[in-house]
Amino acid sequence: MASSPETGSAYQFDLYATPSGAFIAVPDCLRPSMEAETRHGPLRWRARLVLDADADGALVVHLASQVEEYSYAVLDPDATQPLLQRDSSTA
Repeated sequence: MASSPETGSAYQFDLYATPSGAFIAVPDCLRPSMEAETRHGPLRWRARLVLDADADGALVVHLASQVEEYSYAVLDPDATQPLLQRDSSTA
C-alpha cells in the first residue's frame, strides 16, 4: 500500500491527539503502540478518518509508509485540522 493506493479504495485511520498538539494516525484495525505512547505521551482518541485513495492518495501513501515503518504516523496540527473539520466522527 505504501507505493500507491488502490484506486477507488477507502482507508480508515483512527486519529489520536498528543499532549504536544501533534496527532498520531493508526490504521483502524490496530491500537496505538506502547512506543507511540512512550514517545508522544498519553494519547486521546479524536476521530476516525476515512480517506479516499483517489482524493487523498498522497496522504494515504504518506501515512502508509510511516505505519509500515513505525506502526503509526505522526501528523502536525496544521495538516490535521482540515481533516478533522471534514470528518463527522470526532470526539
